[in-house]
Amino acid sequence: MRKNLKIFLFALLLFFSFAFLTNAYAAGFFSLPVSSSTPISAYFDLNPASGYIRDWTGWTGRNWIYGHAYDGHKETDYDGQEGNPIYTANKYPDFARTVYTYNYNGNTYPNGPVIYGTHIIISHDNTTYKTVYAHLKYNSILTWVGNSYNYSFQCAQMGNTGYSSGDHLHFEVRSNDTPICPYYNGLMP
Repeated sequence: MRKNLKIFLFALLLFFSFAFLTNAYAAGFFSLPVSSSTPISAYFDLNPASGYIRDWTGWTGRNWIYGHAYDGHKETDYDGQEGNPIYTANKYPDFARTVYTYNYNGNTYPNGPVIYGTHIIISHDNTTYKTVYAHLKYNSILTWVGNSYNYSFQCAQMGNTGYSSGDHLHFEVRSNDTPICPYYNGLMP
């Protein structure tokens, strides 16, 4: 009788563990780095081999159309205002660690070097994933190299530093240091 009870309890534990993990990752491995009402201003270019800047209809010949991708765009841009909160994109039980921060005061658009400006890189342990949060507000970083956590929290504020044409978050997901589209790969809700 005691052995059957142990088997039953073990099976119950497995069931609830599976149910928890399935629910935790049901809507993707990562959570949104911005509030759910924040619109996407530019998508990841899934077809960089096309070689034509209009392949994703983001370019009219005179300006960019909001909410489209353009050639070579290897990240997702979220629109907003300077100071809007930026959150780490990890979900429990993902264990993450800040591996790089850089504070840059200035904007280089349109003639300067193409740089991230103020930015953070987070490594997601036990995976090949890293997330990059760029063009952040100067002096707004709220985490530090070596900081470890297993929950999402505000790590910075939206800004317009580096090679940026306006306030937004440049959010990049890398797998083995290669940018990938988190929506196409089912990693985002």
